[in-house]
Amino acid sequence: MKLLKVDTTDQVKGKIHRYFRDLELHVESVDLTHGRGRVLAEDVVAPFHVPEFNRSTVDGYALISRDTFGVSDSLPVFLEVLGSVEMGKAADLEVTSGKAVYIPTGGMIPQGACRPRSDQWKSGLHPYRGDDSPGGRCCNHGRIY
Repeated sequence: MKLLKVDTTDQVKGKIHRYFRDLELHVESVDLTHGRGRVLAEDVVAPFHVPEFNRSTVDGYALISRDTFGVSDSLPVFLEVLGSVEMGKAADLEVTSGKAVYIPTGGMIPQGACRPRSDQWKSGLHPYRGDDSPGGRCCNHGRIY
């Protein structure tokens, strides 16, 4: 019976170096829309946070968590809904104790709210400003995107 022969890491690196030593790499600038599947030639640094605000990952209500401690189906809490946040617009309402603001998925979390709660009252996560790409973060060259 013939067993599988496995190369060491150093052997594989040597093979790659031999196979590609004559390959000439050229740098070219392309429109971002044509960058899929290409390799970055140099580091790209985001000049700002993405997103530039805290946002909700659920449809629900932006509120103050302590207002909902101990809440259950048999022990509800009643909060005054101040209004709603519109997609693509800044949240111009401020959440205070006993108040809530309706917020769609991706909507900006209003000032004062510490978390969104979904319509189904499941735990809602909210990415913070810069979670997708913090300002100053580097997209490394040599990676395929």
